[in-house]
Amino acid sequence: KNYKRTKSIMCGIAGIWNKNGNTIDANQLKSMSNMMRHRGPDAQGKWINGSVGLAHSRLKIIDLSDHANQPFSDGKDVLVFNGEIFNYKELKNSLGGTFETSSDTEVLFKALQLWGEEALEKLDGQFAFAFYNNKEKSLLLARDHVGICPLYISNSENSLVFASEIKPILQLDKSPLDKQGIIDYFTFRYNIQNGHTMFANIKRFNPGHFLKINLLTKDSSEKRYWRLTFNKIDESKTDMQRRFNSLLDNEI
Repeated sequence: KNYKRTKSIMCGIAGIWNKNGNTIDANQLKSMSNMMRHRGPDAQGKWINGSVGLAHSRLKIIDLSDHANQPFSDGKDVLVFNGEIFNYKELKNSLGGTFETSSDTEVLFKALQLWGEEALEKLDGQFAFAFYNNKEKSLLLARDHVGICPLYISNSENSLVFASEIKPILQLDKSPLDKQGIIDYFTFRYNIQNGHTMFANIKRFNPGHFLKINLLTKDSSEKRYWRLTFNKIDESKTDMQRRFNSLLDNEI
């Protein structure tokens, strides 16, 4: 059990939106989730609402109870989330109200309900998630500031498919190879952050970005919510050392 945990890489998320309005195939969604079971061996779940479906494979880290399993929902809105929100306790205090779990998942869920995409500016952590807003009939996808948590997306004329790994997407729709992606991989042993993967129809979701989709009008917009900036600060060496020590202690 411990060996399996050390080999796992947090959780796995997946989702499908059929733009043509076709109902999601539950077996396809389950198959995507099964292919990421090594990421989340503790629990699996799926949610389907007509042409939209979300799936999750969970590795239990914060709040080991089944109440924190995903997809996380209040019967209306739905969240699938991979990662960890480091400042979830502070956000929980800001949100107020009652919580049914002690998980960072529920905190992220309620933050998105209250603040929408503006919640991204308040998050300190590593994450990739998809949030379905029932009232707006919208889908929000986002990835952490520097892309620690993986997220891949295939956006075609008939559907939008995303997952924490490429394999679950490939099994739904085969893709030709991307020559530039192959060159990047064999040159750097990694696909650099230009969106390319080894497959032409599958892209790496941009770090520090979110994609919001209106499921009724099919309008969508991708925006950057964070960019690394450098500012000249007039501080003494003592003050800088003190601030550096505080940041380092916080990170550790």
